Amino acid sequence: MPIRTTLRKLLRPGLFAVLTALAGCAAVAPDPAEPDAAAAPVETGVPTGESHPTRDFDAGTLYELLVAEFAGIRNQVDAALEIYMRQAYETRDPAVIDRAIRIASYLNRDEKILELSELWVEVEPDNLDARRLVSFHLARAGRVVEAFPHSEYLLLAGDDEYLQSLAAFAEPVPRREKERLLALYRELERKHPDNTGLLLGEAMLLRQLNAPDKSLAAARRVIELEPANETAQLLHAQLLHESGQADAVLKSLRKSLRELPGSKRLRLQYARLLADEDLAASREQIRELVSLYPDDPELKLSLALISKEMGNDDEAATLLNELIRENRRASAANFHLGRLAEENGRFEDALHHYTRVRRGQYVLTAADRAARMLKRNAGLPAARVYLNQLRNERPGLATGLYQIEAELLIGEENLDEAREVLGQALDKDPDNISLLYTRSVVGARQGDLEKAESDLRAILAREPDNATALNALGYTLLNLSDRYREAYELIRRARQLKPEDPAITDSLGWVYYRLGDYDKALKYLREAFEAFPDPEVAAHLGEVLWVTGKKEEARRVWDKALEESPGNTIILETRDRLQSGQD
Repeated sequence: MPIRTTLRKLLRPGLFAVLTALAGCAAVAPDPAEPDAAAAPVETGVPTGESHPTRDFDAGTLYELLVAEFAGIRNQVDAALEIYMRQAYETRDPAVIDRAIRIASYLNRDEKILELSELWVEVEPDNLDARRLVSFHLARAGRVVEAFPHSEYLLLAGDDEYLQSLAAFAEPVPRREKERLLALYRELERKHPDNTGLLLGEAMLLRQLNAPDKSLAAARRVIELEPANETAQLLHAQLLHESGQADAVLKSLRKSLRELPGSKRLRLQYARLLADEDLAASREQIRELVSLYPDDPELKLSLALISKEMGNDDEAATLLNELIRENRRASAANFHLGRLAEENGRFEDALHHYTRVRRGQYVLTAADRAARMLKRNAGLPAARVYLNQLRNERPGLATGLYQIEAELLIGEENLDEAREVLGQALDKDPDNISLLYTRSVVGARQGDLEKAESDLRAILAREPDNATALNALGYTLLNLSDRYREAYELIRRARQLKPEDPAITDSLGWVYYRLGDYDKALKYLREAFEAFPDPEVAAHLGEVLWVTGKKEEARRVWDKALEESPGNTIILETRDRLQSGQD
């Protein structure tokens, strides 16, 4: 006899607490670093927990659902999802689908969310949340043409935001798909003329299809119909900027800000463009944003950095200290206060702030700067003690901290100790490419071809197309052996992978020199020196010029490099060796 109950009673509060916040865990369309018009925010349509009609389940279904719930309690969420996926298809019950989507969202299983959302639309074709969810996830998966009918349905229901979002997601899809989507937009526009969502989507697609004039016209039409449309205003400004109309874009943004004075994205764009020509005016825009959005720590940090850039260290320090007191972006604030103190010669203050960078993008950079300051002011042993202490406190940073210590030792020519430190690090993290590469540099500096080659070969075994390792191995073979033809093949492969890299170009010129092809050697060494006038490149170019009889030009190359790097030993040794040979 079937057990009569409701899913609402089954999923009672507290039984699956780990999933109660899943609606907020779903992935959403990301805001790009630049305020791109394609980033119109939309909801993903993940279920919000509203009630579903109750229904009866038989004993088998109830048992399966209870097993899933208890799996969740035991943190076996993958197992819970598998059961709920199966029951979603077997019962076709909206509440079961709802729960399955929540679990998939918690696990960031986008492919499962998409599969379930398609089932949900099949079960409840009039459910707008289902349409939003499937439109969003189809678009994010690059299936923009398939997403279009769902976005069209939402338009007919009064929601045109998903058509804008759809065009934004079309950016990476093939041109043919963009063209098909544009045709669908235009066909729909004939039924809904002057719909701003459609027009804006068209403008985005036209921009992606390299039709800037048509895109600009569409964006302007949106602004005529809806002056307060922030996304259209941003797209209009970006199109003007891309066409090189610097004055027009600033004028456009000023006008936009009269319509939308509180727009963070518009004012940020205005501030960024102003920064290229008027840093003070840019700072005033950021200052205005700080007053409009006092709870946004990123804006306050930006204002601090632009003040520092303008030489107003006191204002920068005040803002950074405010962030620390408020415990918002405190690590970043400490890092920049450390830089301020270091630049002003306040060693103790700098060290104080660097050692308080506990998380975020600056944590290893701060540790590196602190260690270098300690080495400079208290000696290398003090820096090493600090790094060792930090490794004990922050084991998650151990690899990076070993790397910093090794580089300090290499700088002091303590190559044996550097190799030992790198060995300790690789014992704990044997596949770390950066550590292997640094140890190969130590081997090359020691003149130990076997050790240097072994580490570089280990990198290439993991990453056969690692252009840096290919170039380094080729260059090492050039300097420590007579395997020039093998070196050439390695460097040639690196050049194919990264043709614009001046270090690889330098190696190519140098291998041609070793092979006796001086014309090609000069061609590539000149190219490398023009792109990157590094002392080592200057030494190489100067040597080839010297041996080919272009001695005055060689001297000019060396002299120019020594102006930038006075006393550079690579250049001086090369020059002295060649001149003494002449004598």
